[in-house]
Amino acid sequence: MRFEQVIINLLNNAAKYTPPGGRINLTASVENTDTKRELVIRVQDNGIGISIESIDQVFEPFRQFNDTPQSGAGLGVGLAIAKRLVVLHQGTIEVFSDGVGKGSTFTVRFPLQTEVAHISTSTAPANSKQKPRQPLKILVVDDNEAAATGIGKLLEHHGHNVSLSHTGEDAISETRSFAPDVVLLDIGLPDIDGYEVAKRLRKNKISSTIIALTGYGQDDDKTEAKNAGIDHHLIKPAGIAEIENILQRIRPETA
Repeated sequence: MRFEQVIINLLNNAAKYTPPGGRINLTASVENTDTKRELVIRVQDNGIGISIESIDQVFEPFRQFNDTPQSGAGLGVGLAIAKRLVVLHQGTIEVFSDGVGKGSTFTVRFPLQTEVAHISTSTAPANSKQKPRQPLKILVVDDNEAAATGIGKLLEHHGHNVSLSHTGEDAISETRSFAPDVVLLDIGLPDIDGYEVAKRLRKNKISSTIIALTGYGQDDDKTEAKNAGIDHHLIKPAGIAEIENILQRIRPETA
């Protein structure tokens, strides 16, 4: 789950600083030396790059480089969180750029055991008798279009029917036409915030399960979310496993 958060944060960062028409590559490989064996993950883009003066600051919390229209989105903590998670798993992360306008490459290294045991990709135990569950209609609301598209594709991969909105007003309108089972709701929207969206949905007797997916995680934020009619509160960067954990409790089992 934490590796997933690291990769999502790096991809979101690359999308944020790569203009439309750019290229982002994600690669993973195993590299061996005489003393160690490592999993190496690289996220490389041909975006705006990083100046020599700024490269040592990219992992600082709340640090943003305001060079693109997208760069104002978010809290500027994604790379700091990614570095913290990597270090906690005995890994390293570094960034390289030839300079402004020449793209950047983030490289993550994790130590591997000499013999790696097989790990099942299933989220359920191998002997589980759990019945399959029906797909859900999920409305993803986030003004960061790259992030919304990314989480939407992950949810579709898990079998759900997904629609996207990027403003609060559009989310309210889309809820009426799409009739989602679940609304995955960012709080920091450009027109009205997610709290107001939730309040209006509840006022309109919309019974969808509302899950806040936000960078606001203080106790006051959670209380405000609950008072607005939000059912669950997830703090970014939340992985698909955390979201699915809630969804599994929502959708009924198939016959």
